[in-house]
Amino acid sequence: NPLYRTMVGNFWLPQKVSLVEDKLSVKTLTTEEDQAVRDTLSFLIFLDSFQSNNLPNVAEYITCPGVKNLIAIQTFQEVIHSETYQYIMEALYPSVERDEIYNRWRTNENLMKRNKFVASIADEFVDSPTEENLHKVLVANLVLEGVYFYQGFNLFDQLGHRGKIVGTSKEIDYIRRDELTHVGIFTNMIKEVKPSVELVHSIFEEGATQEIDWCKSTYGNKILGISETSSSAYVKWLVNERLGRIGYPSLYDSVDNPYKHITDSAKEGNKRENFFETSVTSYDMADSVDGWDDL
Repeated sequence: NPLYRTMVGNFWLPQKVSLVEDKLSVKTLTTEEDQAVRDTLSFLIFLDSFQSNNLPNVAEYITCPGVKNLIAIQTFQEVIHSETYQYIMEALYPSVERDEIYNRWRTNENLMKRNKFVASIADEFVDSPTEENLHKVLVANLVLEGVYFYQGFNLFDQLGHRGKIVGTSKEIDYIRRDELTHVGIFTNMIKEVKPSVELVHSIFEEGATQEIDWCKSTYGNKILGISETSSSAYVKWLVNERLGRIGYPSLYDSVDNPYKHITDSAKEGNKRENFFETSVTSYDMADSVDGWDDL
């Protein structure tokens, strides 16, 4: 099982990446960059914690042992991600400021709205595990894993590309490598159960709308390399890309990835090389696998 071996082989620990220099470079962030980092960390921390609790509920209704094993590994990786964000928080901010960052979802309207959107679908499935609700929770998980995380990752790419909090950017690189395999898992599960186009489009469209609103309020035109226009285009590109992988029509007219230059600058074939180090992390696209026989 190649995907199983890839996920097991991806094992890493956040403490292997030094964040000593980040303790200094975080002070070079502009006020707008610092606020964006705090909001983004709050968002990513909440969703990874949510996934750790959500995935076992989904796995309970999966009958294929191989797929259940993949979800078990994913659940473990989400725990590692949560530990990573805690490690980052301890490096970047004093203890008196961390609780406020952890709880920003309680006071940030856009953040609370999108967290509730995903959580409500998961809760509905737990309360009533029907076939339709299973379809909904699978699609919502693909939106979470394949769309929601990536704007946050892009913020750290932009900062790392300019030499700011480079260690944190490296940690995000490792997390993204895992997320690509998670996208692959849910892509193939959705292709198996074949939800209706209306259901898939409605969840993706609501998720995209919330994501664009979040980007406008959190990043706007305040961060070098990010604009409201590029944020919106990136969301739409991600949505169309994910829909294409599960065999569904695009929601938006043809749109390009506005941040392709950032990822292309670090690519070498199917390998993604860290911007500032010589170590290489595998970026094989697990979600490009056509079916379970290849997993």
